[in-house]
Amino acid sequence: MRMILMIVLPVVMVQFVFLVIFYGNLWDIVLRRLSRAVASEVSIVVRHHLYFRNVKDRDWSIETASQETGYEIEFFRGRMILPSTKSSRFSYGTLEHNLKVQLKESLSEKFYLNLWGTPGVAIIDVQVDDGYIEFRVPISRLYTSSSWLVLVWMSGSSIIFLFISGWFLRNQIKPIRKLAEAARQFGENKPDEFLPEAGSLEVREATRAFMVMRQDIRRHVTQRTEMLSAASHDLRTPLTRMKLNLELLELGEAGAGLKQDIADMERLISAYLDFLRGAGDEPFTQVSLAAFLAEIGQNANRSGLEFTADYDAKLAANAPLVRLRKLAMKRVFDNLISNAARHATRASLSYQWVGQKLVLYFDDDGPGIPPALRHHAFEAFSRLESSRNYDTGGYGLGLALVRNVVEDHGGAVFLHDSPKGGLRVEISLPQPN
Repeated sequence: MRMILMIVLPVVMVQFVFLVIFYGNLWDIVLRRLSRAVASEVSIVVRHHLYFRNVKDRDWSIETASQETGYEIEFFRGRMILPSTKSSRFSYGTLEHNLKVQLKESLSEKFYLNLWGTPGVAIIDVQVDDGYIEFRVPISRLYTSSSWLVLVWMSGSSIIFLFISGWFLRNQIKPIRKLAEAARQFGENKPDEFLPEAGSLEVREATRAFMVMRQDIRRHVTQRTEMLSAASHDLRTPLTRMKLNLELLELGEAGAGLKQDIADMERLISAYLDFLRGAGDEPFTQVSLAAFLAEIGQNANRSGLEFTADYDAKLAANAPLVRLRKLAMKRVFDNLISNAARHATRASLSYQWVGQKLVLYFDDDGPGIPPALRHHAFEAFSRLESSRNYDTGGYGLGLALVRNVVEDHGGAVFLHDSPKGGLRVEISLPQPN
């Protein structure tokens, strides 16, 4: 929009200045000079008529003037001008005003101007001693049509140039939009698509730099994830051996603490692997909203929570299919259900459509999270309680996983106070048109 304004505004300003200067000054000067020329010719004819005293000479003078000027000049002997029948009913604005001013300066005789009687003709009646002289002057003698041609050419050429500029501008903006769309898809962790280098030199350089950056980030993330995933996976083997050795040693109560530590490490490794996987490479699929919500409710009931669905099941069944990574989103709600089962007794799930976004609300009646700590809740390994018991405080990866998966969907997650007195998790997921 700004680039369009940068093109349109200068053109509009130039045309405005041109109109003010040309039509407010130059055209007015041209009209005054044309009117002065017509008034001078009328005055000369009247002077010659009054100069000659002989009737034949006067008739000859009018006939000669008509031939030389190209006007239709007629003399009405012994008659007076009738103002009531010659009054002007239509105003030509500047044209009429200029002609009247020039006629007053050139003639001392009484006259009347009529611009409406005959289309394209200005009728000037001048009273003389023995009648009145009627001049039928073509309107084309009082103004220049080239002025309108200049205006039409200026406006038409400006419109044509604006369309041409808009077409070139559109071709320049198209690669920028493609670059922005590629950046958005990269942020949503969608598969990379080939992005051709097009547009101006600067846009091509930006596209080339983005593609190199995208490849570097992908390679770095893949290497980090594979390395950490392999390290976490390899820890399972010595942990399994340690569990086996503890069973063989039969340490009794002395080995109970070690077994608990090993079990905690196994759960931590599993949680960490889930966090690293996030949405993974799972593709988007069309999922029935009613079936998905029902499956979440079943998992919540199995966890021991008193679960309620705060939505109309019939409306959910008739809702359109939603675009999700189903397994990843199930992992999201499994974490939310696990946190709720650890701290609360009741939970509920509801949803609404906000434009093209599906907004899910997961509420519980637990102690909630203080507003000052909510921005820390999404940080990896951030445990909001001070105890070292992982059964009550978890490992600090649940909400971090929730945020990663939701952001991979191009959505957002927020924490609020719940109407049930605990925590409300709001998940917003954009849906295609």
